[in-house]
Amino acid sequence: MLSVFDLGRRIGPQASLFAVVLLAVCSSLHSQDITRRVLEHSDYDHWNTLTGTGISNNGNWIIYTVQSSEIDGEGTLHIQHAETAREYIVERGTGARFTHDSRFVIYRVPPEKKKVKKLREQKTAADEMPQTSLQILELDSGELLTLQGVRSFGIPEENSDWVACLMEKSTDDNEIKKTESDDREVYEVTPEGLQRPTKKLKLKSREEINRQRGRIESLVQSKNSKEAKKSQPTKEKADDDDNQDHEPKEKSTGTALKLIHLDTEVLRTFPFVRSFQFSKRGERLAFVTSVEAPEPNKSSPSQEDKGTSGKQQDDKERGPVDGVHTIELDSLRLRTIISGIGEYKNLTFSEDGSQLAFIGNQDDYDSESPSWALYQWKANSKKANRLVSEGDQGLPTDWWLSPQSNQSFSEDGRRLYFETAPVPDEVQKQRLAKAEGREIEDESNDHAKLDIWHWQDPQLQPQQLLEAERERKRRYRAAFILKTNRVVQLEDSEIPSLRIDLRSPSNIAVGNTNVPYRKTLSWEVPGFQDVYLVNLNSGHRERVLEKVRWNAAISPQGKHIVWFDAENGKWFAKATKGKNTETIEISKGIKHPLYDELDDRPTLPSAYGTAGWLDNDQAFLVYDSHDIWQLDPTGKTKPICVTLGEGRKNDVRFRYLRLDSERRFIDRSETMILSAFRRDTKASGFYALDPPSNKDDAEENILRPLIMLDENLSGLKKAEDSDQVVFIRSTFRRFPDLWTSTIGFEKIQRVSDANPQQKEVSWGTAELTHWKAQDGQELDGILMKPDGFDTSKQYPMIVYFYERKSDSLHSHYPPAAGRSIICFSFYVSRGYLVFIPDIPYKTGEPGQSAANSILPGVDHLVAQGFVDEDRIGMQGHSWGGYQTAYLVTQTDRFACAEAGAPVSNMTSAYGGIRWSSGMSRMFQYERTQSRIGEDLWSAREKYIANSPLFFADKINTPLLILHNDEDGAVPWYQGIELFVALRRLEKPAWMLNYNGDPHWVMGDHNRRDFTIRMQQFFDHYLQDAPEPEWMAVGVPGVDKGKRFGLELLEPIDD
Repeated sequence: MLSVFDLGRRIGPQASLFAVVLLAVCSSLHSQDITRRVLEHSDYDHWNTLTGTGISNNGNWIIYTVQSSEIDGEGTLHIQHAETAREYIVERGTGARFTHDSRFVIYRVPPEKKKVKKLREQKTAADEMPQTSLQILELDSGELLTLQGVRSFGIPEENSDWVACLMEKSTDDNEIKKTESDDREVYEVTPEGLQRPTKKLKLKSREEINRQRGRIESLVQSKNSKEAKKSQPTKEKADDDDNQDHEPKEKSTGTALKLIHLDTEVLRTFPFVRSFQFSKRGERLAFVTSVEAPEPNKSSPSQEDKGTSGKQQDDKERGPVDGVHTIELDSLRLRTIISGIGEYKNLTFSEDGSQLAFIGNQDDYDSESPSWALYQWKANSKKANRLVSEGDQGLPTDWWLSPQSNQSFSEDGRRLYFETAPVPDEVQKQRLAKAEGREIEDESNDHAKLDIWHWQDPQLQPQQLLEAERERKRRYRAAFILKTNRVVQLEDSEIPSLRIDLRSPSNIAVGNTNVPYRKTLSWEVPGFQDVYLVNLNSGHRERVLEKVRWNAAISPQGKHIVWFDAENGKWFAKATKGKNTETIEISKGIKHPLYDELDDRPTLPSAYGTAGWLDNDQAFLVYDSHDIWQLDPTGKTKPICVTLGEGRKNDVRFRYLRLDSERRFIDRSETMILSAFRRDTKASGFYALDPPSNKDDAEENILRPLIMLDENLSGLKKAEDSDQVVFIRSTFRRFPDLWTSTIGFEKIQRVSDANPQQKEVSWGTAELTHWKAQDGQELDGILMKPDGFDTSKQYPMIVYFYERKSDSLHSHYPPAAGRSIICFSFYVSRGYLVFIPDIPYKTGEPGQSAANSILPGVDHLVAQGFVDEDRIGMQGHSWGGYQTAYLVTQTDRFACAEAGAPVSNMTSAYGGIRWSSGMSRMFQYERTQSRIGEDLWSAREKYIANSPLFFADKINTPLLILHNDEDGAVPWYQGIELFVALRRLEKPAWMLNYNGDPHWVMGDHNRRDFTIRMQQFFDHYLQDAPEPEWMAVGVPGVDKGKRFGLELLEPIDD
């Protein structure tokens, strides 16, 4: 059976006919450069994308991955020298990381996907499957170390000596294999003359020799012990005779952990490891071990008393155990800080590496759902201390430590944050049954199954049910105050989320909660919420803002909270402590709007955004549409335009680029790097904003351009220890390849060339076009033209739209099977014009607003003479799909149209559910994109006037509808309503439903199928191509999955 994706490759009379006819049509429409071919569906497999860009700390090396778009395609890792362009290429290399000193790059190489897929189809045993390898590449020498069977690896963030690898198997004898680069003559210049450099010795650890010879010693054996105990460990009597016959719990065992010293290449192996974590600066490594469960009737190590690590046993005879262990990496001293049968996980070091936190359940491990405890270990301590467990003071009644708790230390080391949750009902039942000595009774199915919807529920039942599992798993932040040994519950069901800055020295955090107002979220956006200040040491809460429509944020030092009041369009601040805690307008005096002026939804517009804070909370930087403003949070100093108004003067939008992710504040004594975007021409680039001098020079030029091009420049990244940068350049014609320069941009150099084959393809161009809407507004849009465009000829045109898209003039569109819209480059390559107009909206008139903008834009292009007005198509998806459906009720201008996931009946859609979230759709019409601005009963006529269904009898345009049966955004019955109306009216219509897919077409196979059908549809109506079977006669349900109807039919004889 032919695959539905072979159309571009298929050989046979029908495909040949299609190719011949299409070629003839294209040739008749316009002349193209015959030395360049047009894009085909088969090109999807040959086009690549660029991912995973990075630069080493010293700026010498750049990494990126070229990802194949082929189904089951692989990525190729490139490692290139920034100056010499020397390059290493690694097929299937993934997860690459530079060491902190930029000497090595480390990555994994998984087996070929196609090979693995074939072996799985052959039901190959798991232990015979190919394994992932780890490779360590020394960048200057090219020496390569390879280790097979690696599941994951880690390196310290600020240390370059070590790499740890968790292996696929529990016992893995794989050795490091070394591959040296081609030997080059290298000499050191010394006073005695030229000398060959001394080669480093590869040393082998003594532990590794013992491991290879079958002597795997216990992980808990102390290297400093003077002599091993000779007596057998004392077996303890079981507390409960019933436990003698108790079946052991199923338990995941660990695999081998290999620790490699990158300089000496010494490898050490530790068995049964489940997880590991380096400290940030690489002083130590912590890891968790999990061994096989002990057999029944065998004694097990005693459980530890609270706060201790238990009585030590003869570990050599006892063997490996469950536990947590640390290694001091300078001395390789191994220490077991806790042991005992159980689970341990979620290791977290403090910022300075002096403390370690984790959770464990060893004290309650035998329970069906054990209770977990929080542990802390301090550097050089012999054992970990248990800090918090269920029932401790400070935890709410019937709450416990969440089994998935993530830990984090405040950077100053004063607090350890962890996560709690109510004890689940199921666990409560288990405990009650155990206390009463009975089995848990299975719940009877002899009861009604229903949902009860109540009009006062804060959320609709579908939303409650969708969120039920998430709510059951919800975790709430708590803090352990290390100085006072106090537990403080910070979050709960009333304030489920706090913004806690781990780096801040402040004792205060901000909580924004909409819990009291959740019911109104069904129709109000943005909804209401209360804002609280929460003391992190006591848990005390102070409500500082009530029933407001915005979030508040706290400054890095915790001195102020700030928010944008969308109702007034102004920024406000409030001190968090002191005598003067009044609300202050801090943007007073700025004459330009600080909110998004182009946001024409019937809701409160959002702020343009913020750049960040200056040191010590001195000032706060915010944006208007063009410039950057400095605001004083105390209100004592007037706002200062730090970009000197140059943005507005030159119609350039400036935004701050934070090139150092570790930088906590903006230092105005240093040069700031800004992105720049010309709003009129869509050119972009980067500017430097130098520090202001102390001179009173009004003409001082502290804002200077570094680079500006009629392209899209993006993705700027800077090396940590040098001025070397990488960035991406793109246009409609130029693939977004990686380039490098210094931060001064004196010269730029290409790094990647991901798709050199594009030179062989007829691609096209993109340009801005301008026209006036029906109401007189000046509008922008994008016009894409094929290569060899000739104004004396006429071309077919497809109109696509979604809100405002003209700012994306320089976006690049590689050939790909999209999930919802046409691939612009594909159609332009094949001789189409593509027009993408901007659409401004009026509240209450979403449909007419589209007509107001789009139809005059089409007329403007037709009037220039190069558009074949009988061959104009239209395509849109979701919001664009709705407008497509609306427009064909208003005009016969279009020869055909495709509407994806369209709302056809606003009256039924208004009362519908967004099934992906369970939310009512009312808010969308009253406050957001659908832009009616009122409820159904206040604006009944507007809902009807903007609904295509009620005017379906006026549709004369052949319409292709896409609507999938699992659409969670627009209920798919909206597509059905429109389709069955057109069917009843004997109007040409088709509907595609990709079974089980959501709002978009998902999966490579479905996407390629949809892309082919959409091309067949447009080619038939706009280029006189033969009609495919599925359009001519459909595909009967009995043939579903057997026939796809893609074959092209011979023309009907007149």
